[in-house]
Amino acid sequence: NPFVIARYPSTLGGLTGLELRDPIGASPLRLVTVAYLGAEAAAPHVHVLFDALITRSHVVAYQPELALLEGTEHASLVGPLWVRDATLNLIGTGDRVFSPGKEAWVGWFLTADTIETVEANLTGIIEPGMVVIGRAVAEEF
Repeated sequence: NPFVIARYPSTLGGLTGLELRDPIGASPLRLVTVAYLGAEAAAPHVHVLFDALITRSHVVAYQPELALLEGTEHASLVGPLWVRDATLNLIGTGDRVFSPGKEAWVGWFLTADTIETVEANLTGIIEPGMVVIGRAVAEEF
């Protein structure tokens, strides 16, 4: 029925095209922003990592497409990844690609999981020649 008001809006903070998946449940909801950092060639791997995170998490709704972050206005989100990536390069386990020259991608999902559960489900790739690292930030919905 198009005249019934939904419990939650169909758009969320400018996010459109959200896919619905798991039931809401009794726990409070959180909007999780997941950022990944890697060389441009890592884009296909980033999408696989995000899909795996979505699969392992209790996801009420998510935006299936990742967005490429450009500029330095997202430094508070990506900055910790730059530091972590630079550290990997310094200790010799990184991919030797200059951290600020890497691409950053971001995805969003709505979950009842705690941030600790999301972080436990978040994986990356640290191999010679390929590093993709990520971090999750949650805010109460």
